[in-house]
Formats: sequence, structure tokens, C-alpha cells
Amino acid sequence: MSEKFSATCEPGTEAFDYFSDQVRLLIGVLKFGTLLDRPMLEGVATPERIGLNELRILLSIAGEQCATGAHLARLLSIPRMNVSRALRILDDLGWLVEVPDTSNRRRRPYSLSDKGKQALLSMAPEFESIAAQVFADLTVAERIVLQSVLDKMSKRAVEWPWHSP
Repeated sequence: MSEKFSATCEPGTEAFDYFSDQVRLLIGVLKFGTLLDRPMLEGVATPERIGLNELRILLSIAGEQCATGAHLARLLSIPRMNVSRALRILDDLGWLVEVPDTSNRRRRPYSLSDKGKQALLSMAPEFESIAAQVFADLTVAERIVLQSVLDKMSKRAVEWPWHSP
């Protein structure tokens, strides 16, 4: 026999109140990342006539200097087919160059072309506009601490088993 639950939108115990502080923090980080999608799409990607996946991949390749489609799919949790489509779009724009891999001819790493680097630099004003809104309520000291925490967490994240080849 199934239990019946009454759903209301009235204030009360939040569903996440039953989780630990650490889990609530994780959920908060996930929620914040999701909230950034809309401004990044509308403020940066759409004006450049690309999608959010293309923007994520462009930023990832810029940050890693060189990456394969398989690596990007795993890193960004984007289906391989969607990564291939995004790489094709970026390549058609002339923003990528294929880097020869002499040890494995089937492996196809990509790097940013000069045109891709220029395209990324041209997005700086849009990034600045969004960053100004996102960090408006933080002091300089809080921003420095946040950057330090994010750097520490990102460095550790690449060691997680989910990111192993």
C-alpha cells in the first residue's frame, strides 16, 4: 500500500533540511551553477551565435590548452554525440585546430586557433558584465577567498574517480 503525501507550497520544513550541512552545500553549489546557465547563454553564447555546449567546450579547451572529444565529454558530462556536434560547429567557425598526435593517429585532440583565441577575447566584455552582477555583493576579500576555495576544489576534483580515464 502506498502512502499518500500532501504537497503544499507553504513554508515549512525544507526537503533539504534532512541532509547534512555538507550535502546542502553541495546542492547549493549545483543550484548556483545551474543559475549561471541562463546569463551565460543569453549574455555570452547567443550573441556569438553558439550554444552553451559550444561555450563550455571553448572554455575547457582554452583552459586545458588541448583536449579530445572523449575527454571533453567526460569532463563536462555532455553526451559524446553532443560534444562531436559542438566541436564541428567550433571547427566550422575556424575557432579550433586539430593537433596531430603522432603516437595515436586515431586520437584527435583540439586546441584553439588564433581565430578562436580572438573570439574568446572578444567575449571579455560580456563575461565582465555577468561577473559584475554575480559578484556585486562580495567584497574584494571575499572574492579572493572564493577564488582560493574554487581553485582548491577544482584541483582536487580532477582526482575524483569519476574523472579517471
